[in-house]
Amino acid sequence: MLAWIRHWALAFAFLLAVLPTVCGVNQPPVKIVRRSGQQTSSSSSELEPDGRWEHDSDEEALALEQADPPQVRLQQEHDVAAVSSQVAAPPAAAPPPPPPAGQSSSGAAAAMVAAGPRDYTVELLRTMPHADRPWTQGLEFASDGRLIETSGDYPRGSGSFVRVLNPTTGAVAQKVSEGMDGPDGHVFIEGISELDGRFFASTYEDHKAIEYDSNLKFVRSHDFPHIGWGLTHTPDRKSFIATNGSAYVMLLEPGSFKLLSATPATCMGKAVEGLNELEMVDDFLGHGPALLGNIMNTRLVLVLDPSTFACRGAFHLEGLEPSDTNENFGFHVANGIAYNTQTRTFWVTGKNWVSMFEVRVSEDPKLATGQGALQMLSTHLSTSPVLVGR
Repeated sequence: MLAWIRHWALAFAFLLAVLPTVCGVNQPPVKIVRRSGQQTSSSSSELEPDGRWEHDSDEEALALEQADPPQVRLQQEHDVAAVSSQVAAPPAAAPPPPPPAGQSSSGAAAAMVAAGPRDYTVELLRTMPHADRPWTQGLEFASDGRLIETSGDYPRGSGSFVRVLNPTTGAVAQKVSEGMDGPDGHVFIEGISELDGRFFASTYEDHKAIEYDSNLKFVRSHDFPHIGWGLTHTPDRKSFIATNGSAYVMLLEPGSFKLLSATPATCMGKAVEGLNELEMVDDFLGHGPALLGNIMNTRLVLVLDPSTFACRGAFHLEGLEPSDTNENFGFHVANGIAYNTQTRTFWVTGKNWVSMFEVRVSEDPKLATGQGALQMLSTHLSTSPVLVGR
């Protein structure tokens, strides 16, 4: 009898250990990582199919928001790919966009990627006041030369808005907040991109994209089934490019904002998480199209091949706006890159920065061996997962 009891006791213990895994209860723990890198919760929060975090209580969610800026980075404990796979299961990656006329796909841009990432230098040309020091989420030059900026609703209640700035003086020429009302007040606006003569702005967790005409008059809202961070367009202007805080760069269908593909941004064999404000440059330093993105909580700007999202190089914005100790927590971070096609210069700024800066980015062969921004990037990526097979 004792042997029989021992036998069934072992069997029962085995079932207790196995059944939760079979039923999908014991999943790898997912953690929320604040911008400072500090783990703030354990398995008490779960990632919903739409990419939102569901907290055990409203008090927990409120405490997290009050402690940090409204954006939190989502990170899987063991696999960086799991974040985007839970947001949506992407289909096979879309083919890369065709190269510009007169340039083959195996031209200078491909050669640069094959040669490895490069350091770029930044030359300060001009400093301009950053009117009212907003929480900058998007920055770009319109096709007619206007400088467009979006600001998120932070601190809460201040209201999101889109505005037009005079690129000579920095003065506010126009400011709109139409279409930004949500069920709980203002939506939190994020990146903005011009496509076919209209402007489209993403939102953080409001699941809507806001469309404006060429004069920034509100047209309509679209469903946006993603967490919104950066937004721009592909070189052929047939799709949107968006980020959500993970390492994945998403291609979205205009109009429906349906996910077409999700590909990790990579550099030095690592996945690069936290690409925030995005800028598409049709011809970056004579090497064809490039996607530029601020890396959250750093002053680094990553330069990516827009067909593969592998990095071509990086530059940094150190030495412009005075640094702030709160930058490690998501405040006062560099965010905002706008390329002026007429002058071939960039305007850069950050959240609540006092100034905006016109800069020129150029190649410096003396920095091609891993100094400057690449050394900073290497340090930043030192704790990132290695991508097997890439």
